[in-house]
Amino acid sequence: MKKVIRIFAIVLIITILAVILVLVREDRLNIKLYPGTGEGEGKTLVVLLPTVAGHGKLYERQGLIDIIRKHGTVVDIMAIDVQPTLYLKKRIVKKMKTRVIDPAKARGYEHIYILGTSLGGHAALLYAMEYPQDIDGLFLFSPFISDPFVTKIISEAGGLQTWDECPPYAWEYSCKLWKSIRAYVSDPERRASVFLGYGTGDRFVESCQVLAEVLPPENVFIVSGGHSWKTWQKLWEKMLNHLKNVKPAGFTKAP
Repeated sequence: MKKVIRIFAIVLIITILAVILVLVREDRLNIKLYPGTGEGEGKTLVVLLPTVAGHGKLYERQGLIDIIRKHGTVVDIMAIDVQPTLYLKKRIVKKMKTRVIDPAKARGYEHIYILGTSLGGHAALLYAMEYPQDIDGLFLFSPFISDPFVTKIISEAGGLQTWDECPPYAWEYSCKLWKSIRAYVSDPERRASVFLGYGTGDRFVESCQVLAEVLPPENVFIVSGGHSWKTWQKLWEKMLNHLKNVKPAGFTKAP
């Protein structure tokens, strides 16, 4: 019950912030670029979408950018500050398209990945569902996907592959997103490009488990821990170690 209350509290906070944003018309996206070093610089971009706090700089403060550099992966990294209220009517997707992804392609980036944590994972999924051709893959840490009632309905129906009906009392937005995710991962190439990580004690563990069931097992990373940066640091380490072996497009090692 406490977990359900926390999730609804997050949804309520986002809704309140959305109303505030509409009133003051604050639609800014603040962007900070961390250039790669060495051969291959500039060819691959990893876009970092933040938690509900909206601060992309937390990725630097919490050491996730240092972790990718430690592994010697040569990519440019772009951290985005996102007003949480941009999630109202999925405006974040259009903003990402016009302010981040299209300009990146115009600058010559050949491969673009989106990494999203918590609510940022939700934004990453929204963008991938709308513009799958724009990105090479997703890295999702404890993504917020839907309200717990819809997640439970899907689980009780045997999982995302067998579930179909969305009851009248369920949140239609959540049902549509889950169906979009199912369609997205039905393509083998796209399914192989989605990487998911979460902690065993995460507040969104049930929805993460539903998503994990339709992904390749080797693309799912689970560690002990909750919905915290400490957990996401461990997951990023595990994920990067795996990427050394699978070598996704554009992920090169420094010479």
